[in-house]
Amino acid sequence: KKPSAWKICLLILLIAVFAVGTVILSPIPNLSIFGEKAGKSTDHKEKEKKKTAGDEKQPPAPTEAVEEEPKIETITISSVGDLALGKLYEYDYSNSFLKYYDSYGADYFLKNASATFAADDLTLGNFEGTLTDSNNKTEKTFNIKAPKEYASILTAGHVDVVGTGNNHIIDYGEQGPKDTWDALTEYGIPYAHNDKTVLYETSKGIKVGIVASNVLSSSNNHFLLDGVKSLREQGAQIVIAMPHWGIE
Repeated sequence: KKPSAWKICLLILLIAVFAVGTVILSPIPNLSIFGEKAGKSTDHKEKEKKKTAGDEKQPPAPTEAVEEEPKIETITISSVGDLALGKLYEYDYSNSFLKYYDSYGADYFLKNASATFAADDLTLGNFEGTLTDSNNKTEKTFNIKAPKEYASILTAGHVDVVGTGNNHIIDYGEQGPKDTWDALTEYGIPYAHNDKTVLYETSKGIKVGIVASNVLSSSNNHFLLDGVKSLREQGAQIVIAMPHWGIE
């Protein structure tokens, strides 16, 4: 028996209502668009933005500057007394300094101190005498001279710098100082004398200034004062003044 027309219409209406209800009840974000759910895509982008923002490295917090403590450097300076090489004019050769030089060589005279001088950072000496062949003797009580090769005694004994600001540099007139300074220069020994100062740099990079003058006459005092000032201006970290004074 065929259903009546009103029953067929009622069935169609129920099917239509059920289909519309299904569409309404289904969440639209779950609809598939281009193989990806639109709602999930939006949430994913938002999460990526938050994640990226969170992962960005923040600049380090400023730290207080820490001042480094100054480095302390230690040096050793040896200072010897009068280096009177050669012989007095009045003495003969037989028992003189010259005979010992000829017999034992340049190493002999400072051999007991040379190891100490070699190990220090600076060795200073007062060169008391002349290195000259001149016979033009100044009229005075004591006159000291030696040949220029006696400067090798200083190099063999590891003497680094000498002062010639004393009363014996003039033992042989004007020629005596000139010959002496030429010999010292030839053997590589810096010397300080009056306004000629020495700025010596040690192997550790410490700059030591040396000034020397014969102040038996007070008129030479300014050489020491001016020398100290000049050496400071040249960057000397240590300044050593070598005044020659007292009574002969």
